[in-house]
Amino acid sequence: MRRYSLNPSILTVCVLAVIVTLVGCVSPSSYHTARTVDSGETEILLALEGSGSTSDFSDGVQVQHPSLHIRRGVADTIDLGLSAGSTGTGLDANFMLAESDEIAFSVNPYGGVAGVWELFRDDGAAREDVVLATAQLGIFVDVAAADSVTLTLGGKPGVFHQMEWSGFGESERQRMRGYYVAGSAGMRIDLENEMHLFPEVNVLWMDDIQPGDLPVDGVIITVGMGLGF
Repeated sequence: MRRYSLNPSILTVCVLAVIVTLVGCVSPSSYHTARTVDSGETEILLALEGSGSTSDFSDGVQVQHPSLHIRRGVADTIDLGLSAGSTGTGLDANFMLAESDEIAFSVNPYGGVAGVWELFRDDGAAREDVVLATAQLGIFVDVAAADSVTLTLGGKPGVFHQMEWSGFGESERQRMRGYYVAGSAGMRIDLENEMHLFPEVNVLWMDDIQPGDLPVDGVIITVGMGLGF
C-alpha cells in the first residue's frame, strides 16, 4: 500500500476539488476499512458508483461521476478523511478502537453537504437552489483479513436537513428533515504496485420527519468501485 506525505500542492488540489464538485446528492459510500491509515501518511482513492432508488421521491437508476477520497493518518489509531465528487463533499474521522490479526473495530463520525444549483432556466420558471446537509455516526468492523483481502461491514445511522432557495436568493424556506440508516459491505483487495481495489455496496433506508413538498421515504442502493494508491 503506497503512502504519500501531504504537501501544500496536494492540499490546494483538495480544496479546489471541494469547491468545484459541491453538487449532487450525498453518498453513503465510505471506501475504507476499520483500520486507519498510518500516522503521518496519506492515502488517495478514486471511485465511480451507480445508485438505484425506490421511494416516494423518485424511482430509477443513476450513474454517478467519479469522486476523490483522501485519508490522512494523524495518530496510531486515528485518521481523517475528505471526499469530494458529484455525490457531494464530506469530512470524517475514523477512530479505531480495537484491532487483532483478523478483526478491527472503529467508529466514524461524518458530516457531508451537497448542492443542486439551477444557474440557468430556459423555461422561464423560477430558479430553485437546494442544499442538503447530513451527519452520521458510522460503525465499521473488519470481519476477515488475509494477506491481500480485507472484508469490512458498516452501519451508518444519520440525519439530514435540506434547504431550498427560490428565485435568485429572495426567498428561503426549509424543505425537509429526517433520518436514515445505511448498511454497507466493502472489500479491500491489495494489488501489485502498492495499489488496491475497493468495491462497496450500500443499502440506505430514509424517512422524513418534517416533510416538504417532496417526501423522500424509501430505499437507495449504491454500488461502487474505488481504486486506491
